[in-house]
Amino acid sequence: MTLAQLLTLAPTEQGIFSHHLREQLECLQNNSQLEEAYKKVLIW
Repeated sequence: MTLAQLLTLAPTEQGIFSHHLREQLECLQNNSQLEEAYKKVLIW
């Protein structure tokens, strides 16, 4: 895979981290305290 291909696919469902990111999103959605803490970190 070339860098250009990686950068093109990264923000899509075919991106190399899509499975990991979906798992992380599911964790946040299933735990409201964790979700709130994550939001505070992002906004800080």
